[in-house]
Amino acid sequence: MHSVIGSTHMSAKGQITIPVHIRHELGLAAGDAVYFLLDSTGNVVICGATLAALYEAQQALAPAAQSAHISRPEQLNRAIRRAQSTTSICNRFPPHC
Repeated sequence: MHSVIGSTHMSAKGQITIPVHIRHELGLAAGDAVYFLLDSTGNVVICGATLAALYEAQQALAPAAQSAHISRPEQLNRAIRRAQSTTSICNRFPPHC
């Protein structure tokens, strides 16, 4: 279920103004990139670059998560803790440590 939290009109040039309270909620400032994502139900989601990057990462990792039988956040957290306890980033990238 979605709630309408604002509305706007599109100009003749195809431009829209994002209402100020939504810009604040998304942490957007002048010049920031804004992404329009299409979710699996056909809804368009507007987000800033950080959320878009997380969404893209989630989509990219979905096949690996499925093959590892990871379907819930707590399963992912356990897998991350296991990986962290067995692999130090310093072992792989010594110049940065």
